[in-house]
Amino acid sequence: MQDPYRVLGVRRGAPEEEIRTAYRRRAKRIHPDTVPPARREEATRRFQQLQEAYALLSDPKLRMALELQRRTPWRPRWRRKKDEEEFVEAFFRNLLRGMMR
Repeated sequence: MQDPYRVLGVRRGAPEEEIRTAYRRRAKRIHPDTVPPARREEATRRFQQLQEAYALLSDPKLRMALELQRRTPWRPRWRRKKDEEEFVEAFFRNLLRGMMR
C-alpha cells in the first residue's frame, strides 16, 4: 500500500474536511466510468487505492493507528522492501477486520 497521504495529495495532519475534499476531487477525475475504455483497468486500480487511502484516513481510529505505527522508534531490519510492505498490508488488513466485527 502506498502512503495514503500521498495517494490523496494531502499533507500529514490535514483536517477531515480537506481529506474529504481531496478524495472527492480525485475520485471524479480517476473514476473508471469517466475514463476511456483503454485506460479503464489502470483507473480501476488507482480508484481502489484511493478508496483504501480514504477509508484509512477518514476513520479516526485507523488514522491514529497509522500515525502511531509511523512514529514507532523501533524499526526492524527488513531483508527486502517487499517484506515491509507485506507486513504493513497484513497489519492494516487485520486491523480493519477487527474493527468490522
